[in-house]
Amino acid sequence: MAVFGKSPDEKRQRIMTDMINRVNENVRRLRVIEQKIQAIDTRINSIEQNMMSYNKNTQKSLSERDLRISNLEDRISKIETTSKEILKQLKLVATKSNVEEVKQLVSIYDPLRSNFVTREEMERFVGEKLSKV
Repeated sequence: MAVFGKSPDEKRQRIMTDMINRVNENVRRLRVIEQKIQAIDTRINSIEQNMMSYNKNTQKSLSERDLRISNLEDRISKIETTSKEILKQLKLVATKSNVEEVKQLVSIYDPLRSNFVTREEMERFVGEKLSKV
C-alpha cells in the first residue's frame, strides 16, 4: 500500500477504465459515422437510379420526337408534291376570259339564236346584186 496516494493496482484499474471508456466512445463515434455514410450511400444510389430513369425517359422522349419530326417532314413533302400537282392542273383550267370567249363563239354559231341564210336566200340575194350591177 502506498502511503501518499493510491496503490499501483488502483492506478492501473483507473487507467484501464479510462482507456475502455475512450475505446467505447470511439466505437460509438465510428458507428455514427458509418450510419451517416450508409445514409449518404443510400441517397447516392437513389440519385443514380433517378438519373438513369430520367436519362432513359429522356432518350425515349427524344426518339419519339425524332420520329414525329420525320413523319411531319414526310407529310410536308407529300403536301408540297400535291400542291405542285394542283398548281399544274390549275394552269390547265380555263380562265374566265376563256370561258367568255367560248360563250361568245357558241352564241354566234347557235342556230336557234342566229339568223343563218339558206342557200336559196343567198342565191336570190346574189342574183339581185348582180342584176343591179
